[in-house]
Amino acid sequence: RDVAGAMQLARRHSPTNLKPITAFHVAKALALGLGWILSNEGQPLAAQPLIASARVMLAATKADTMKRYVDVVFAASERAHFGSDPASLRKVLSTLRASYSAFERHFAYRIKTASELAMALTLARDADKLEEAEQYVHEIQSVAGDDDRWQCNAYVLESRINRKRAAMANSAAQKTIFIRAAVTAAKNALEKAESQQGDGGVFNQIDAHIANGEALLLSGKLVEAKSAFEYGLRRCGGNVKVECVCHLHLAEVCVALRQKSNAQRHIECWKSMKARVTNAWLAEMGDRVANLVTAMKDFLVPTEHPSLDERELRMMLRIHLRDTALERVETNEAAAALCGVSLSAFRTWHHLEK
Repeated sequence: RDVAGAMQLARRHSPTNLKPITAFHVAKALALGLGWILSNEGQPLAAQPLIASARVMLAATKADTMKRYVDVVFAASERAHFGSDPASLRKVLSTLRASYSAFERHFAYRIKTASELAMALTLARDADKLEEAEQYVHEIQSVAGDDDRWQCNAYVLESRINRKRAAMANSAAQKTIFIRAAVTAAKNALEKAESQQGDGGVFNQIDAHIANGEALLLSGKLVEAKSAFEYGLRRCGGNVKVECVCHLHLAEVCVALRQKSNAQRHIECWKSMKARVTNAWLAEMGDRVANLVTAMKDFLVPTEHPSLDERELRMMLRIHLRDTALERVETNEAAAALCGVSLSAFRTWHHLEK
């Protein structure tokens, strides 16, 4: 309604002679309405001209707070479009930090900007940046109080930070600690999301389930991860970006489960939609998962195989499972979980020869 109303106002006034109040509402509709929607649905490049137009319209007004928040929306679209590119990320962080400092007395805008800062900081492969991201998450948790929507958002970010730390860990023990922290944070996010009533909590529920799936996937709990991503796919309501994320994660799960046809099906769904999204992180993920699917090796027993001895074939299967699991994860514990066996049983497979 806000977007439609602003557009009606725009039609009544010459674009070159907009009154400040008209300029304010049209700019708000362009940046916080259409621009935000496009960026949120995976089209940040299409959103940027609308947000830039809003900036121009606000230039002659005294709406300084709105100007700063439009800067935040533009920086978020830049982050989505350019991803972890160092020069672009520095520019995004500079803009977000400036707006964050200006929002000291504006709770709603400050907490939203803190969330964007934490999101952008997780793109950097830098432990100090992750520490900074965690500080913003703690502020969100402190300021949000009993607002379950923002508490959920904070836990999703906390899970993301710990997954990134796990990827950067220097030891298997350290990695395990961070994975457990990511799983715990994701479960907390789910709890906060499911406590919300009505349609307002749908986006939180989708985000929380995806975060939970990502943490479970990292911990080797593939069936549970698959269920979480399938939930996101069912509930996404046609949001192309969310569909793409879920299909790629499901393809990744199917690779780990050795379900080649299902993995290929999800990759084909991604390929059919990828032209409709311009999100750098999603594009990188798409390439990585597509390569995993292409590299899948089937476990085959040719009909001309000289022996059909069950014990020999069982040994061959275990070798295949062992090698495949250790290609996917870095620890024996996670590999054993992938294979659905105890750690002690998995260790007995190490002496098996091809």
